[in-house]
Amino acid sequence: MRRPDREADIVTAKTRVFGRSTRRRARHGVLEDMANVGPLKGRQQPTGWVDRYVEENLRQFEARIAGRNRIKALRDARNLHLKDERRALNEERARLRERRNQPCGAMTRAGYPCRRRGLGRGGRCANHGGASTGPKTQGGRLRIAEAQRKRWQRWRQRHEG
Repeated sequence: MRRPDREADIVTAKTRVFGRSTRRRARHGVLEDMANVGPLKGRQQPTGWVDRYVEENLRQFEARIAGRNRIKALRDARNLHLKDERRALNEERARLRERRNQPCGAMTRAGYPCRRRGLGRGGRCANHGGASTGPKTQGGRLRIAEAQRKRWQRWRQRHEG
C-alpha cells in the first residue's frame, strides 16, 4: 500500500476534526491554518492545538505501521521456512513413492522383465528373491522358531565368551 505524504494526512485529520463545512472551519480559524500545514521539513513547529493533535495522531499511526511491518516480516520469514520444509518433505515422499513403485525387473523364463512391484532393499518381488511371505502352517512356524532359537544360542556363545 502506498503511503500518502504527511501534508495530505494533516489536512485529512483536520478535516476529520472540523468536518467538511467551510463555515465551521472558518469559525475555528482553520482555513488560514491549513495553508501552513503542520511540521514539515523547513516549516515551523505546530502552534495550534489542532496541529499538535494531528502530529500526535500521525506519530501513533507511523508507530502502528512500523509494528505491523515488523510482524509481517516475522510472519513472512516463518512462512518461508515452513514452505522450505514442506518442499523437502514432498521431495522425500516423491522419491520414496518412485522407489516403492519400481518394478522387480528380474528376467522371467519367457525372457521379459518381471513387472511386479519390487520390495525391500534389493528391489525384487517375492517370486524373485524379495521379502518372504513367511511360514503358513503351524509346523512351518515351529520350524522357524526352533531355527531362530539355535541361531541366537550360537550368537550368544560367540559374543559372551
